[in-house]
Amino acid sequence: MTTSERGLRTRARVLWPELGLALALVAALMVTLVAGGPLQARPLQALNSRVVLDLPDGYVPSRSFAGFQNEAQGVSYVIQELPAAAFDELVEGFTPEKLATRAIQDAEVATLARPGKHVYIRGRQVQAGVAYAKLIVILKSDGLTALVTANVPKKALDAKLVSIAEVEAVLASASISPTANERDLYQLGFLGSFKPAGRFLGTARLYTLDGVMEPADKGKARSAFIVAPSLDQGAVTNVGDLAQRLIRTLAGFVDIAPGEPAAITISGLSGVAIEAKAVHESDRHPVRVYQVLLARPEGGYYRLVGSSREEDAERLMPEFRRMAASFEPLAQP
Repeated sequence: MTTSERGLRTRARVLWPELGLALALVAALMVTLVAGGPLQARPLQALNSRVVLDLPDGYVPSRSFAGFQNEAQGVSYVIQELPAAAFDELVEGFTPEKLATRAIQDAEVATLARPGKHVYIRGRQVQAGVAYAKLIVILKSDGLTALVTANVPKKALDAKLVSIAEVEAVLASASISPTANERDLYQLGFLGSFKPAGRFLGTARLYTLDGVMEPADKGKARSAFIVAPSLDQGAVTNVGDLAQRLIRTLAGFVDIAPGEPAAITISGLSGVAIEAKAVHESDRHPVRVYQVLLARPEGGYYRLVGSSREEDAERLMPEFRRMAASFEPLAQP
């Protein structure tokens, strides 16, 4: 995986448009989550991640993204992992000027008391009328670049439920384990012509025809399938409206023309399926898209998106439908 302003959006879109969308969210993550107070910290490793953070009691690994949350108070830590070589490019996209274009205001490069190569940035963001402090550390260690974003509600800071110093202590503790804490949260019973190509944001998966995350021919439309749990765990009140908004703003595509949404039920989850015609933004090649959005009972949703080059659509669109139909969330211990 790769990223930055030329990477976090542009280069990520080379991998797969939905991946570009998800990685763009890293800089402006959906934050409806939480943080603990000044309690005894202990090391926790995020699911499907190599990153370990020393966290107070009350934090649990998220099932929606690579990171941690405490549903009682309001702070989240969200983790993104990249190859070690992506460090310089990623840092280039996290300047105050470029973060301002992604609604992160008053960003500044600050100092964090931790060893090793890293960059620390502080800023603020308002989402859905709620103000958050945004604290971001980018670190490089043991063959990996890791981006850890802390989302801290201003009201939690004002109420002294948590302090910036406590959050900075967590970020300063970040370390990288030799192995990932692998945990499958869902499965596809049918892959057809597709092969697993890798994870991003810990919980989302990309499937491609060649099983490769980054294509050799960058900027060229390619057929792919993605499964992405939402980062936000808020209740989905109208899955149909949300599905149409998401497909109309699918990253990496233009001239998106959705068809009529159809109600669908998969593994007991209710949702909406939509097919669309579109144009690949980079090479202007016509494509066909199949999107399924399934509401989760506990909040949030699963999004499944297949994209096919137009000349392959007759063969691959039926595969996308079978892949989506084979989706199954896995029970967690």
